[in-house]
Amino acid sequence: MKTRLLALPALAILIILMLAAAGRAPLAHAQVQYATPTPLPDGRIIYIVQPGDTCIRISLLTGLSVEQIILLNRLDENCQLQEGQQLLLGVGASVNASPTPFFAISPTPSAPTPTPFKGLAEICVQVFDDANGDMLHQETEPAVLGAVVGIASANGQVNASQEIRLQAEGEFQGVCFADLPEGTYTISAAIPEEYNATTPLSYEIEALAGDRIFIGFGAQSRQLPPAVAEPEARSPLLGLIGGLLLFGGIVLFWYMRQMTPRTPYSLR
Repeated sequence: MKTRLLALPALAILIILMLAAAGRAPLAHAQVQYATPTPLPDGRIIYIVQPGDTCIRISLLTGLSVEQIILLNRLDENCQLQEGQQLLLGVGASVNASPTPFFAISPTPSAPTPTPFKGLAEICVQVFDDANGDMLHQETEPAVLGAVVGIASANGQVNASQEIRLQAEGEFQGVCFADLPEGTYTISAAIPEEYNATTPLSYEIEALAGDRIFIGFGAQSRQLPPAVAEPEARSPLLGLIGGLLLFGGIVLFWYMRQMTPRTPYSLR
């Protein structure tokens, strides 16, 4: 009888332990279930951020990488989220179309920025015979033939020179350098040996797109025209002395005539 009484409590304890183990088993094997959101009418698949969500958790739920989530939703590098935020997971078929497989949007590569076209300029150079030495080109002052003008850009891409030759009447009596890109240029001139420069023979200028620049260098010939002899100015004193001498000669001649004895006319 005592043995039966002892077995009843043991049986009750065993039953309680079995029930407790059965209650814990479903919890141990429970898994988080995720239902794929239904695409919106425009085909977008949206996920609403829940409390405690992170990009890694959403990546595990949806199968998208963290990089895809950041790219699709333009998130920062830390992939910061806010509760209730709508995340785009991709684009599927609209509700009226047959279901299509899920896909992610790939970024479109940006087109390279074209290099702006800066345009071209033209620089015309003239070496003129500065006859009056005023450093300004007059219409009557011709070009110095045989002079050489040169141009050089600061970046070294342009380096050229030309000799000034006689041009047809009405044309520019100099040299023009065309199709020059924008930039800084040094313009210089070399004149023939028989000339002296009346202006600096080198200039640095800035040429912009569409500019047409004219530069003039002055030179004066060393062969000066022969000087015209001017009549010597007569001194008034010399004229006075000459007049006195002439007057004295006349007086002396008259005196000599008076002192010379005259022969009678009958003795002649």
